[in-house]
Amino acid sequence: MPDDQHENERESHCSKEAADATNAERKHLEGLLKDRINFHLLFASVFMAGVSMINNHFVKLWALITIAIVSLLIALAVLRTHLLVREALKDIKKDRYHPYTKYDHIVWFHVNANTLLLAVPFVLTFFFLGTAIYYFVLPFTASVDTSKQLSTSTVYRIEDNSDHRIMSAPEKSPPPIRSSTPSSRQKHKAQ
Repeated sequence: MPDDQHENERESHCSKEAADATNAERKHLEGLLKDRINFHLLFASVFMAGVSMINNHFVKLWALITIAIVSLLIALAVLRTHLLVREALKDIKKDRYHPYTKYDHIVWFHVNANTLLLAVPFVLTFFFLGTAIYYFVLPFTASVDTSKQLSTSTVYRIEDNSDHRIMSAPEKSPPPIRSSTPSSRQKHKAQ
């Protein structure tokens, strides 16, 4: 009987170590997933800001094709990381005493947040691809040169005609003017 008890303790110890290793790996993978999604958002924002400044139609088209390809590659990397996180969470859910398992049953919204975030890089990839297709089809449907339309701008000139004096205190009224002519002094004395 003591051998069975020792064997159960060893299995419990091994399963505790395995659970801790799985949890550590899950944390690492979720951090990696977060970093990849954040990088994708930053990459997409900076690239789109740069593309918006391009006036040449064909350079803009090739830039959009490039961003669509790179975005797809990042989206696939995010997908793989997500699948690894999902497998780690499946292992963790087997432990009914793990906090994640307890909290997962309490929350009313049972969709995994990582699954929701997984859509972001794919949505952006389809947007870039759709925009590239638009710029590819545009020359065949319109005879208008878009580079000239995009480069025109309106300049507003604002003139400031206000007085720029700084008023620090009310101005003192000037002293009364006295006449120093002899005839005016005599008139005052005569009265």
